[in-house]
Amino acid sequence: MKKFIKYVFVLISLGLFLNLCILGFKTKYFNVNEISIKGKNEIIKNDIVQKLNSIKGKNLIYINSKKLEKNLKYDPRVESVDIKKIYPDKLVIEINEKAPYVFIRNNNKFHLADKNLVIYGNIDEIQNVDIPIVNNDTNTKLEDFKIILSKIKYEELYKSISEIRKSGEYYEIVLKDGVVIRTDKLVEEKKYEMSFKLYKKLKLQQTMEYIDIRYKDVNVKLIGASSNLPKPEEDSIELGANTKPAVVKSVETKNKK
Repeated sequence: MKKFIKYVFVLISLGLFLNLCILGFKTKYFNVNEISIKGKNEIIKNDIVQKLNSIKGKNLIYINSKKLEKNLKYDPRVESVDIKKIYPDKLVIEINEKAPYVFIRNNNKFHLADKNLVIYGNIDEIQNVDIPIVNNDTNTKLEDFKIILSKIKYEELYKSISEIRKSGEYYEIVLKDGVVIRTDKLVEEKKYEMSFKLYKKLKLQQTMEYIDIRYKDVNVKLIGASSNLPKPEEDSIELGANTKPAVVKSVETKNKK
């Protein structure tokens, strides 16, 4: 008899709980009253707030987090989204924005782009970022610039780049001190690292105009010849145990005015 009474009590309690839940779902108690957006970019946050105005007042329980996350990720500026429901009436959305890899200049307008050179924003949407400029005023295919950038994996070189541009039959990587690295789409990844290490070594002794890495030998054009210029073999940098050192051919020029 006691077991029966206990069983009936459990059923009644469960029924009351379910009724209260159903009643709660139908009331405004679980309606979204607050939406908190977390992220570093104020412009993106404000844009997302506008998109989510229609969610306010809806029942938090019935909001599909996965679907909402997918919709927010349609924004090309957004890398990832994390959504949390805090009952009874708060929605917290954390936005991780894409980090720009380069600025793309086209017709004197600057755009944000990722590693694949996919444009996703304007320069006024971000502040205090020091990244290379891809100068596409010549209307060169972005795919060509992408090939070159994909081979610049040496971080110190990437951080030293001011601009990448097309110049006739070759491309120019302009460093922040004005020295130019001439290259093309056929240059291999390891040669970028090697030539940058060579540049760092030579710049302590001689002013350079450009380094041409398109050929088997690395050609360096100097401004103002010096008798202290090291011999080519001293400027060679080993790439590995089974790799021959690069030969540096120096082209001396007169001082510029």
